[in-house]
Amino acid sequence: MTKDRLWLGQYLDEEGRRTEKKFEISVDLLRRHGGVFGSTGSGKTVLSKAILEEAALQGIPVIAMDPQGDIASLMIPGDPKELEEKGVDPARLKEYLDKVIVRVYTPASSKGLA
Repeated sequence: MTKDRLWLGQYLDEEGRRTEKKFEISVDLLRRHGGVFGSTGSGKTVLSKAILEEAALQGIPVIAMDPQGDIASLMIPGDPKELEEKGVDPARLKEYLDKVIVRVYTPASSKGLA
């Protein structure tokens, strides 16, 4: 991954198998507000979490509005074996845990992760 790009996944071949080619976006796309929209089950949460994780790894501050509480799991470490099965080097988990501080604020509530 280059410093000015966020890695969001891998390209797929014609049969739907993951290739070695990385799908990346420019950090310049994050210079304004953004949103991820789609129908139920279309992958909005997965994409949002990938963008947030990659931005945080590059030191880009993130404020995310999450009325459903789906992205609060960014505070919970993933399983290195599961990451490896999905083509992600488990060393990235350690890098994430070492570099990123996640805070969750739930207005009008004393519950939740902090």
